[in-house]
Amino acid sequence: MHIDNVDNVTHNYKVEQPSGPQESRGETSPKPTIQDIFGPDNIDQLLQEEKYYEAYVASLRQREFDPAVFEFKDLVNHYRCCMLVGEAEKAVRTRDQLTTIIERNIQTTPNEIKMLADESRREGKVMEAILFYRTAADLYRNQPRASLVHV
Repeated sequence: MHIDNVDNVTHNYKVEQPSGPQESRGETSPKPTIQDIFGPDNIDQLLQEEKYYEAYVASLRQREFDPAVFEFKDLVNHYRCCMLVGEAEKAVRTRDQLTTIIERNIQTTPNEIKMLADESRREGKVMEAILFYRTAADLYRNQPRASLVHV
């Protein structure tokens, strides 16, 4: 049990240390959604506002997910770098890694990835938009015919 006194409010919560990989105990990490990965990261904002308990809970929630999922953001940046320096083959391998991570570790649909691409395009993030449109197309192509949804 851990007790914090933040903003004159006492918060009691249990802090558990992981005893090893969850899979070794027969458990699996929950699959995050695309919003869990690319949604607003408000931990810094919460810390600046001195909302320490809320920041702690948000941080714990992020850590519930498989670490490979958060490698996703790094791979997106690596893809951009590869494309910008003309390393097309490495960019393709990186895109394939991203698609594999999405298929295995993220609870999403091709349509949600397309929406992420649309949002990236609106924000002027052209490389990310291209990457996400292509990934959505790959995921759409890999779906069983019975579950296809218009992308």
